[in-house]
Amino acid sequence: MGQEQFSDLEKIDVARNLTRIAENMQALTKLIGLVTLSNNDSAKAFFMNDTLPRVLDAWENHIKEIQTLSDKLVSLDE
Repeated sequence: MGQEQFSDLEKIDVARNLTRIAENMQALTKLIGLVTLSNNDSAKAFFMNDTLPRVLDAWENHIKEIQTLSDKLVSLDE
């Protein structure tokens, strides 16, 4: 029973991480959409020069996290 409970907790942890990543992807998509619709060139420049590089750096970490979660999902499925 202890192993079964650990497995359930691990599955919940993986699901939470995947949900957080999906929410971040959704927020980024919405932000890009808003910037695209904006007629304000300074807002677009700020996004491209200040915000986007930080977001892309964060996504580099997410990619590593997704790879780790993928490995966990495979091991949980066995």
